[in-house]
Amino acid sequence: MKAAAALLAVLLAGGAAAAEDGSSALLGGAYPLEASVSFSAGLFHWVDSLAGTSGGKTIPLHQSQFEERFGRPDAKDMDALRRFQAIRARGPARGANGMLGAFLEGPDLEGALRTLRPELGEVDTEGLRACLEHFRERYAQIWQDGKVPQGFLEKALQDPVRKDLAELLGRMAKFFGFDPTGGPTPRLVVVPVPQGGGTHAEAVGRNLLIEVRPLEGLADQAPPIVHENAHFLWNQVPVEKRNGITRTVGEIPYGKEALAALREALPTALGQGVAGRAFLGKRWSTSAPWYHTDEVDAYGKALYPLVQAALDTGLRFDETLAARMARAYPKPPPARVTPR
Repeated sequence: MKAAAALLAVLLAGGAAAAEDGSSALLGGAYPLEASVSFSAGLFHWVDSLAGTSGGKTIPLHQSQFEERFGRPDAKDMDALRRFQAIRARGPARGANGMLGAFLEGPDLEGALRTLRPELGEVDTEGLRACLEHFRERYAQIWQDGKVPQGFLEKALQDPVRKDLAELLGRMAKFFGFDPTGGPTPRLVVVPVPQGGGTHAEAVGRNLLIEVRPLEGLADQAPPIVHENAHFLWNQVPVEKRNGITRTVGEIPYGKEALAALREALPTALGQGVAGRAFLGKRWSTSAPWYHTDEVDAYGKALYPLVQAALDTGLRFDETLAARMARAYPKPPPARVTPR
């Protein structure tokens, strides 16, 4: 598409190498990070949101945008959305976010469907194609040839914040014990979201879905970018090390509850805490919401000083540090029972 070609020209002019899948280097040096503008990923995420199945907190924004631009969904629209919901519920076997992952990784609609066909089967694959094609022309009006995500990446490539963001992500990689030059390269997939609310981001393997609003810059999106890269880095921790952390934390009072919340609270402490303070300036606050659930919001804020100190001093995420994190879980101790 025109947007992809234009962005590629900008990336090459700026010295960023293009990969075979159309993604290009957004950050380098201490932390290689690729970026991609994908119409097919944006289309899937939009329909997923219209159907209420994306799991994203921006579902109402996308649904309101549809009604404002095109009116309330008619009978054909509702039929397509119900079929989409049914197909979404049936597969694929790789997990709830596997379908999104195929569209984030695939270079286009056909590539994503080709990946999903062995798991979905022919009927559901073609049904999914029909649902997406039903909304394609209207999403093209929203997409505007990739104007918003393309503009975001063009500005990001010229932003001096890139150096600071790469340095922070490099320290995070060391914190998780990951060599960013020797493992899979994380990759942002940037899609637009309407003004008037928050944004949604999601990590599926190496692919990190990021919603951006018009006129936003790299500093605005640094917290969700760091948050989703924290998910990516968590998943690079060797299984045996994660199992050791699970065993150690499980022996601490409320350890199991802490561990269940830690998978979102730690990225929140890193993204909305460490990165928020570093890049948002006066807009950053510990009194503002960092996460959309009370438990993770409170836990992320409780973890923030511990995580900031760990990054500043070069501590690694291990069983000892995980135990300290578990003890910071904001849960009151059980009531003491006095023997009669």
